[in-house]
Amino acid sequence: MRHSLTLMAVLALASPAVHAQTVVKIGAAAPLSGPGAHQGKDIENGAQMAIDDLNAQGAVIGDTKIQWLLQAEDDASDPKQGTAVAQKLVDAGVAGVVGHLNSGTTVPASKIYHGAGIPQISPAATTPLYTHQGMETAFRIVANDHLVGLALARYSIKTLKAARIAVIDDRTAFGQGLADEYIQGVKSIGGAQIVSRQFTSRQAKSAQPERYLPALAKISYQGITGAIRFDAKGDLRGAALTLFTYRQGKKTKLAVVR
Repeated sequence: MRHSLTLMAVLALASPAVHAQTVVKIGAAAPLSGPGAHQGKDIENGAQMAIDDLNAQGAVIGDTKIQWLLQAEDDASDPKQGTAVAQKLVDAGVAGVVGHLNSGTTVPASKIYHGAGIPQISPAATTPLYTHQGMETAFRIVANDHLVGLALARYSIKTLKAARIAVIDDRTAFGQGLADEYIQGVKSIGGAQIVSRQFTSRQAKSAQPERYLPALAKISYQGITGAIRFDAKGDLRGAALTLFTYRQGKKTKLAVVR
């Protein structure tokens, strides 16, 4: 992430449009809500750390001191919201963008950044299409699906000695794209057969996680901290509280209360 911001800083300083500015905005676009929020928050936090480092180092152009400012936006892993976020960052006059996380949002957003001449560095999007559109504004700092798929195919055949392979993906843009590249890699290397191609989804439940939950609710286990049993609401039965005090500077247990 810091590498992304360092490169963005160089690009911003090299642009005549920002020489007169005292504040240079850098955009960060990622899912800050929804299932991918934990990854999106990592992108935002990483970008903010890099911004803080740049401000601590200081930058002066002529007699003007530059203050870096991060503008983070939530694309919710949604292509439509991703393009809306991209336009918002363009309208805000950002000098560059770190993002997006998902391939499905990165590609449509890239067209908006390209139209505005704003560099975009994705720290996570892996679809080859992103950088194969002929846009000089698109960059990434991870391996694309073609490289990953080929590496996994080579490992499956050369190291694991797999001869019959079944492929399952989750039908997301990332999952399906990577599975496609993996299959192409297997076919290009040879020596193994794709016997089945299946798919699932993030919402799918198996008959087995269904057997697991009832068993967990009825568990009775003597653990290190005591007996573990749950009530109908999922709370620990007979939960104990241990009271301590300090006497003459030493920690002393008073009682165990149930």
